[in-house]
Amino acid sequence: LTSRVVIEGRDASQNVQIANGQRVSFFVTKNPSTTDIVYDNVLLTADGNGNFSYQNGSETILYYPTEAVNVDFYAVHPYAENTDLSSVISFAVNQDQSVLANYYNSDLLYSQVKNIPKTRSAVPMVFNHKLSKITFVVKQGVGISLSNLTDIQIMNLQPNIDMNVADGALVPVTGTTANINVYGVKGTSAGETQVSGMTAIVVPQSFVTDGTKQLFRLVINGVDFYYTPSVGILFEEGKAYNYTLIVNNTGIEVTSSIVDWLPGDDIEGDVS
Repeated sequence: LTSRVVIEGRDASQNVQIANGQRVSFFVTKNPSTTDIVYDNVLLTADGNGNFSYQNGSETILYYPTEAVNVDFYAVHPYAENTDLSSVISFAVNQDQSVLANYYNSDLLYSQVKNIPKTRSAVPMVFNHKLSKITFVVKQGVGISLSNLTDIQIMNLQPNIDMNVADGALVPVTGTTANINVYGVKGTSAGETQVSGMTAIVVPQSFVTDGTKQLFRLVINGVDFYYTPSVGILFEEGKAYNYTLIVNNTGIEVTSSIVDWLPGDDIEGDVS
């Protein structure tokens, strides 16, 4: 196998390939059945370059069936123990995504490739992001220095979701909301007036506001700044939401845009 993650922004790793050391659940069935199992929840470990090492008990090599039959491949990141193709995975994003490993493990990825004949070539699997991503650019406004920007939190969102392994379909759940610490938060250096490259992964959902519910919290020089949307927001599966926050000593101004977290072109070029 080889893998590729659908391309989006350049803020954090695991944009184009599954990161080195990340673990994946892998399933193989005889086409077109989902119950005629060849391999069930094999542990794959990514090398960061699109390749995997395999571990299935004592086996480190996987084989096609001996009979003349095509196969279907399914894969889920991160690895889920005690899971089969009939399972519904109960998944939760990590609330402290300021730690890179926690950010990676919050990235629920799914891939399915069907009707594969026996081949000596590696089979490419394209993984799709199943959740939503929020990225931030923070700009210095009036009366503010961003040199001591120490924390960004996404507030009041549901952290849990269910997913069917057989088709990757998401199933919303209800429960207590949580606050999520964002990856890549840092203050500005001398002469800088904005910070970018900060991101977190959230569960697709509707953020319903009554005009007082806070969505973002920024900590600058030990002072809390909040963004409270005036209208509701729909966070959709596989999409990235880009927020630009301008922080003034009187509050936060916000602009936003949405981009699909979808495959882009593979481009090569010479630079001179």
